[in-house]
Formats: sequence, structure tokens, C-alpha cells
Amino acid sequence: MPSVVLANDHGAVELATIFDDYLKKIGYEVNYLGVKTNDSVDYPDMAKAACEEYKKGGYDFGILLCGTGIGISISANKVEGIRCALPQNSYAAAMAKKHNNANFIAFGGRINY
Repeated sequence: MPSVVLANDHGAVELATIFDDYLKKIGYEVNYLGVKTNDSVDYPDMAKAACEEYKKGGYDFGILLCGTGIGISISANKVEGIRCALPQNSYAAAMAKKHNNANFIAFGGRINY
């Protein structure tokens, strides 16, 4: 079974629930490290927790979510061995994986896609 680590801050609680539910529905094992309330947390802490968990091994990829996706992706990219993309569309996401070997992807919970 494919496995993913998922984390979010307070700016993406609803989006995290959508991802968590969908990934489980299509057969992924999800290690959810995010928050489930709108109480403020620091996105760098969420990024670090998810990246360190990913580096333990056994995950196919990671997903990080914050209000815009920008801050959490920047934080993740400071962790050695992590390449987090913040794609604008499905083409950019595919190219991030194919050409940059991205192992994390970020999205914004307050962004209209």
C-alpha cells in the first residue's frame, strides 16, 4: 500500500481533511501529522515534523498545507534531502516530480484553485 505523510497548519484544516479522506479512499496509508482545529500553530514546526518523519523512510511522498502553501514549502526546502514543490497546476506538479524529483508538494488552504 502506498504511504504518504500529511501535515498542515491552522490555515488549511479543511483542505487537509479533503486530502486525508481522498487519499485513504484511493488506497493510500496516510500518516496525518497536522492540526484539526483553527488554533494557531507555526507552519515551520509542521513542515519540520513531516519532513523528519518522511526521512525515516517508508513514504512515497509528503503533502504540506498552510494558508498559501508558500511558507510551509519554504520551510520544508530548508530540510536536507527535501524538495518541496508549490505547483500552479497538474502539469507543474508532474514536471516537479519528473524533472526535479520533488518528494513533497505544498498547497494553500486559503487559495482558490
